Amino acid sequence: MGDVKSLEQLALVAAFLSPGLIALFVRAQFLTGRMDTTKDAILGFFTLSTIYYGLLAPFLPWLATRGLAPTSGALPLFLWTVVGPALFGSVLGVNASRGWTWNMLVRLGLQTVHVIPTAWDRTFGQFPAAWVTVTMKDGSKVSGFMGARSFASSDPKERDLYIEKVYRVDEEGAWHGVGDRSILVPAGDIRCVEIMPDRKEA
Repeated sequence: MGDVKSLEQLALVAAFLSPGLIALFVRAQFLTGRMDTTKDAILGFFTLSTIYYGLLAPFLPWLATRGLAPTSGALPLFLWTVVGPALFGSVLGVNASRGWTWNMLVRLGLQTVHVIPTAWDRTFGQFPAAWVTVTMKDGSKVSGFMGARSFASSDPKERDLYIEKVYRVDEEGAWHGVGDRSILVPAGDIRCVEIMPDRKEA
């Protein structure tokens, strides 16, 4: 009986944690790609699962009459515990990345903590094609074009940049191509990054 009770407890914990875990995992893909892995994150999983179930509870009687309640079979259970949380997480992720709720609260005069933790993550999370000039710690500069083939690290411990096309900037500020050259800029060498998104690649 002890084993059965343990399995029941495990299933109960999974039922209340897995929707929040899946939703937060999917949401993270729209932001930094990172999830909180500390013990405190369990409370977040539980809270989001509770919100998810609360939003779906009014529809449960209607779904039950159509054989779509979570206890109706394997497919409904899969839809409730995997597909539903993934869709919920996608909505949360798009909302967070677009800043819809945050902007609405700001307009109402309510200042809240932004969901994206750093300026680096916010800048490069949805980075459009842009011209950049990276100033190194030794004062030297690297200029180039960052497009679809470029990359900015999402690892908070290694903020490196891969610039897909390097350019030389002369004293008059004109940009000149230097052939098919790209560059990887290590995080430890970066002092600041100047971004010029409105210019078009020559």
